[in-house]
Amino acid sequence: MNVISNIYNKFIYPRIKIDDRSLALFRILVGILIIIDVILRFRNLTYFYTDDGPVPTELIMSDYNYISILYYVTDPIGVSIIFILQIILALILIIGYKTKTVFILSTILVISVDLRNPYVASYADTLFRLLLFWAIFLPLGNKWSIDSLRNEKYSNPSILTQLAGFFILFQMLAMYIVNGSIKYTNAEEWLSGWAFHSILHYDRITWLFGPYVRESPEWLIQFGSIYWFIMMLIAPLMLLFTKRLRYIIAFTLMFGHLNIALTTRVGAFSLVAIAGLCLFLPKQFWNDIETVKNYLSIKYDKNYLEKLNTYIPEYKIINIDGILKNIIVIICIIVVISAGFVMIINTVDNSSYTDDRIELNNNQYVDGYLSLFNVDQPSWGFYTSGRNTDTFYVFAAETESGNTIDIFNKKDTVSFDRHYGHNLHEQFTTYRYRFYYSSVGRSDDPESSAASYLADYHCKTYNKEDPIKYISMYEVTEQWNLKTMGNLDEYETIRINLIHAHSCTDSKPKIIEKPDNLNSKPDNVK
Repeated sequence: MNVISNIYNKFIYPRIKIDDRSLALFRILVGILIIIDVILRFRNLTYFYTDDGPVPTELIMSDYNYISILYYVTDPIGVSIIFILQIILALILIIGYKTKTVFILSTILVISVDLRNPYVASYADTLFRLLLFWAIFLPLGNKWSIDSLRNEKYSNPSILTQLAGFFILFQMLAMYIVNGSIKYTNAEEWLSGWAFHSILHYDRITWLFGPYVRESPEWLIQFGSIYWFIMMLIAPLMLLFTKRLRYIIAFTLMFGHLNIALTTRVGAFSLVAIAGLCLFLPKQFWNDIETVKNYLSIKYDKNYLEKLNTYIPEYKIINIDGILKNIIVIICIIVVISAGFVMIINTVDNSSYTDDRIELNNNQYVDGYLSLFNVDQPSWGFYTSGRNTDTFYVFAAETESGNTIDIFNKKDTVSFDRHYGHNLHEQFTTYRYRFYYSSVGRSDDPESSAASYLADYHCKTYNKEDPIKYISMYEVTEQWNLKTMGNLDEYETIRINLIHAHSCTDSKPKIIEKPDNLNSKPDNVK
């Protein structure tokens, strides 16, 4: 037994231990990310999160088996209060006051907002929820916090803390392992530079510095492609190292994510990933920072928390002790182990590309319960190969006066040519609109789908002087190849799908501006 304990303490624990300063930095970044996310969501509050928009609660509750506080708060004022409460809790989280309680409340609200409208969810939201789930069991308030000044912190790492520490680190690695293993099957595309170059020509996401980067010399683009490919493959090595090599790999990954944020419009994914990578910063990193600080004679006010502490009253939250505390700890350990088992099995499964994939019957019940709160594991198979298609939308509508217009692109005529040139991301007001319309395009049921609700929303909110009678919602897909990439005149329209045909009256739906090369249409129209 002593041998096992010695092996664990010498070889395993140092690799899964997370420095208290890294946990504190993660806590602060989580608070900042919540504030940024809420401010950005405020732009679409009525449209995406209330019953006044095209995604009412009845649609979500009929399509998803989730639990959310916002199912019962459906008006703009109520949702605004929830959003403001999120910001307040995030600010309290940043200063580390009653950290555990505030973090749990913040996590509940983050998940509730996400589940209010899964149609606009992204991998950033998924990764953030999962990191928050594991972090609930970690001592986030041990450093740089009001709690640490008041000795409200955890002195010794418990079994629960060590388990959660390992699983939150593995959560980040699981994403890289799965994504990297899929990239490896497309290694030629990444090593040649094609994958990276073609993604930069994926106009619906390319923005800011992206259009300039894709015009860079071929060798530089190939270098960027190889760089990111290799980083996906070596990311798991962070778990093997405990000192400088660990944080060097972490920072090279952060640099890659920062480049993604500056070239592609993928929401907060890069920022969430950077926050997660901060958990890999070992004790050696903070020692090195201290050495550099002393060498450069950098001074800063260490007493700002002490000053702040004097203004914050002390309140005792219910003190749980004795048998009840032990029961709660045991339950938490069971939850963490079960969720961790699901993550590891899913990681292995999603990294497998044979026909004999692992059957997950042994964890389907645990996975089912986790999915209620949308903290189950995704596939992580995003942007694993090059792109040679792009998609945009045309919503043809006929008004009562007989005019035919495009209400999506706000055009007086209907055209199936792209309207935004290479700035195709401008067809979406915010990046969440892109996720939403992608979800609409995937909906199947013409009577109860998100597409039907969206069309009905346009019927009710369009110009009252000349109301809409019929709407036909199209998804247009263009294709390019290595020779034509970047030359829009040579892009080929390979597919036009009719997502949904809708009647704003009691009459039967009909197709408006039916293109000659229509590929598919819903069953409710002929």
